[in-house]
Amino acid sequence: MKEHSKKFIKFVFVGAVSAAANVGFLYIFVEVFALWYLLASFCSFAVSLVINFALNKVWTFEDRRARGTTDQFGRYMLLAVGNLAVNAFLLSFLVEVLHLWYLAAQIVVIGILAVLNFIAYRLFVFRPKTENSMP
Repeated sequence: MKEHSKKFIKFVFVGAVSAAANVGFLYIFVEVFALWYLLASFCSFAVSLVINFALNKVWTFEDRRARGTTDQFGRYMLLAVGNLAVNAFLLSFLVEVLHLWYLAAQIVVIGILAVLNFIAYRLFVFRPKTENSMP
């Protein structure tokens, strides 16, 4: 199996783990800590972003360098905000213009974003170390 295929499978697995963490922490924040569900959603989303970043950095893209992690996290967060905007645009287009059912449309958008994010993470967030790159 090609290296990119292995990394993509890891990337999708990390996404599933992050989604499970998001839902799990949402439940804990609401049911155990009695937080308002919208505040709990924000908190669980934040936790899942950190989990996603850490697992993708260390496991998917095998980047164990400590130096530059803050910059990587900044680029990761920039992509996360961009994803939110692209998700809203594509979802709206598929539902309002193409008249897809909203859940089917969201699945299509998730698939599109998974591929785009894998490429963006590989090239923009967790760039491979090269001779010409900074240590």
